[in-house]
Amino acid sequence: MDAAAPLWKQRFIEEKQVLADWEQTPAGEYRVRLKLLEYELPLLEMTISLPTREQAVGFCARWPKAAGEIYAGLMRNLGDEADAREHEDQM
Repeated sequence: MDAAAPLWKQRFIEEKQVLADWEQTPAGEYRVRLKLLEYELPLLEMTISLPTREQAVGFCARWPKAAGEIYAGLMRNLGDEADAREHEDQM
């Protein structure tokens, strides 16, 4: 899966299916929405609350380059490979 991260990253960047936006909440925090799409269908959607505008802008700016690696990490840590590792640890 680690070897696939650069491939996912490049694919999402090329297909322009990586979306990010932010807004200030009534409470004064900043809500960042990060999306990863494939054929216009969501593969991954995250909403993160951050304390500053600078952090929100930074998350949105870095998301296109980081999305593929983050997606691959989620698949590695939460997918079938994680189940196999968990089973091995219990033996």
